Amino acid sequence: MTKDIADFHTVWAGGYYEGDPTDAFAASSYLGSGYVSVLYVTYLVCIKPFVGPETTVLEIGPGRGAWTKTFLDLGASKVWALDAASAEHTGFNDYVGMRREVEYRQVSDQTLGDVPDNSIDYFFSFGVFCHLPEAIIGDYLKALPGKMRSGAHGFFLIADFDQHDARMRDPDALDRLFELRRYIPQRIVHRVMSRLAPFKYKARSRWEDPGPPPTEWYHLGKTKAAQLAREAGLIVIEEDTGTCPRDPILHVVRP
Repeated sequence: MTKDIADFHTVWAGGYYEGDPTDAFAASSYLGSGYVSVLYVTYLVCIKPFVGPETTVLEIGPGRGAWTKTFLDLGASKVWALDAASAEHTGFNDYVGMRREVEYRQVSDQTLGDVPDNSIDYFFSFGVFCHLPEAIIGDYLKALPGKMRSGAHGFFLIADFDQHDARMRDPDALDRLFELRRYIPQRIVHRVMSRLAPFKYKARSRWEDPGPPPTEWYHLGKTKAAQLAREAGLIVIEEDTGTCPRDPILHVVRP
């Protein structure tokens, strides 16, 4: 049987509609196959197009090395991994392996002193600056341009309580995120999560008290973060890539 354009004249009355493409949590006919994680989307948008065999990467706060492995899998020629904790403490070498491409440094300041000047093609930091006060973030950003080559791209996540609170006030977002609507009333889910992670689920009350060290969650806001980046001499491509609905990820370029 041969299909013809005329065959589609009377199907899908009202127009085919899969869902709202701008709603990160919208349901669709794809069901469980219609969702991918924030981490995976961030990898696709913020990492994969920018890292290749000729790339020298600077990562601030690699932790165990989940993001580091993506750089290496994409063939990065060198990765500078800077963390306040030792590789033994984070389990970095156990997870990533002893790789000749990796230069792991335990640091005690934000000067990026171990990294050679004008050597970095790509910068990335996820889940780190949200735990640092504005002054320290500003120092890191001031140190970055001297380490990055002209045209180098960078991505970093910060805490924005306004964006966080807006996400948490959306009951559908919580229901979809935890997939518990059919089992437990949303108000109970929120009550439980508020007790398990009060510094995240009651962010507004933490503006003056960011929480117990060393896991404080500091409000910076994407507008202020973009201002700090510009003052450091970086070009802000996006104040938020949109890959993480809760926390902004800024995209910058070294001119």
